[in-house]
Amino acid sequence: MKKVIPSVFAVQANASSTVYQSELRCVIVTVSNIPFIVTPSPPPKTSHVKVVKLKIKTSMSLKDNKMKLEKAKIMMKESVHLLPAKVRPAHVENPPGHSQRPGETRRDDEQQQKNLNGCQTKLSDDNYVVALNGKISTSLSLENDYGTIVKQVSNFMYGDAGGVSGTESFTMLLFALVAIIGWTEAGYYGTVFSHTTKDVQGNTFTVVRRVKLTCSSCAEIESWWSSTDKIEEISGEWCLKERTQKFTGWSFNYYSNRWDTPAWINNRNGVSSGRFRITYELRKRSDINRPNSSPQTGIIPLIRVPSNCQRDINLLTFDPDGDNVQCRYGSNPSEYECYNCTAPSVLSLSSACSLSFSPTNSSNEGSYAVQLMMEDFPRWSITLTHYNGSTYSWRPSNFMSRIPVQFVFKVDPAAPSCTAGEYLPRFLPPTPEHGAQFFIDLNEKIEISIRAEATQSVITGIQFSGPFNMAKSSSGSEYFTLRWTPSVIDDEESHPICFAVQATTFHSDYNYSS
Repeated sequence: MKKVIPSVFAVQANASSTVYQSELRCVIVTVSNIPFIVTPSPPPKTSHVKVVKLKIKTSMSLKDNKMKLEKAKIMMKESVHLLPAKVRPAHVENPPGHSQRPGETRRDDEQQQKNLNGCQTKLSDDNYVVALNGKISTSLSLENDYGTIVKQVSNFMYGDAGGVSGTESFTMLLFALVAIIGWTEAGYYGTVFSHTTKDVQGNTFTVVRRVKLTCSSCAEIESWWSSTDKIEEISGEWCLKERTQKFTGWSFNYYSNRWDTPAWINNRNGVSSGRFRITYELRKRSDINRPNSSPQTGIIPLIRVPSNCQRDINLLTFDPDGDNVQCRYGSNPSEYECYNCTAPSVLSLSSACSLSFSPTNSSNEGSYAVQLMMEDFPRWSITLTHYNGSTYSWRPSNFMSRIPVQFVFKVDPAAPSCTAGEYLPRFLPPTPEHGAQFFIDLNEKIEISIRAEATQSVITGIQFSGPFNMAKSSSGSEYFTLRWTPSVIDDEESHPICFAVQATTFHSDYNYSS
């Protein structure tokens, strides 16, 4: 009998995963101890508000993950020189014919921002090469704290080296460059700006300005815009932080701020540098007897959809003054609406702030930079009164304020099915509907319960944008809760909260060889 010798096979397993995201939902939470809200006239209306309380027991709190820096490697070559970026201050402007009140020049901390994007000289898609006025040929690696390094290189580049020697400064800058250039997927993910006016006292009032900023890491944001509070961080992807500023003593006038941003993450529509602008119309309105507040909206930093699935993204368009809210793509670099203004070819935008994605082929997969301007318009003709008593007629075709809404839209590989609830997560009750509004008192906790299902994938978490001290928790893989207790600065304001659930499928590919 012939002996059979079994063949010997080597088996290699390659694991991979696919991510699916639910639709975006946003709600608005209004904080007030006032028992009624007055809407613009005509006709004047008063609607009594009922406090909504949502109390659900949860367990299994989620922990924030910290981004880990991988070792960066760089080869320094001859004759490539480093040109630091210029300091780009914030600007405060007035329209023609509306001069600034004497002694009222605004000075924001943002005037000290330093854009370090000039530290990179890109020679190819995979290699960054820099040098410092000399013949350097060495290979270096470094693992260190990104935020500390950026502050050090910032001080060196802008003349505040703190008394260190030339050799120490050179070493500091060299190692800072290694960290910056070795940063994986570094870049800007977008901004949402808003402002609310309140506490009107005669001819003065308070303005609360909120800016939500997203970059690939929290340290990257802090190096660009200091004194921010973390809202949400997705390890290895993005960090969302907020800066809240309260200005008192402003007068009935018109103001504008503008900023340059770090470079956008790599995107298909070729947007490299970024910028944004916010316009405040703070003359007294005749319909509400106070200055205007901007629309309140929100977005999570990264919206994703499979390339073969239809998806509509309806932005939240809540306006505290009851104005008509419209959206358009940023189109004017000189007005700081954008720097590179190419709109995503895969998205269509309606003036009602709805973005629509239609199925496309795989060649269009990838990330896109979305740069929108959101504007509010009065619903009828009103009169604006300047602090000096002069008046201006304002028609429904005249915008009141402009705010930037910027984020990343990613087209993922095709899904096996586009039916919500299979691979793509589907929301279930008691998840609030998109656009729902809640009213709470100051210092009262709100708990928003969210439930989702996906029968062919595994729900892995929830991503949200909201107030910086909002907490998320989960109770099982399909149940989530967002909790928030407002503080004094949040009173008399409406706060947007947006969220999406994410699911994953895991694949194992086996390669056999004899």
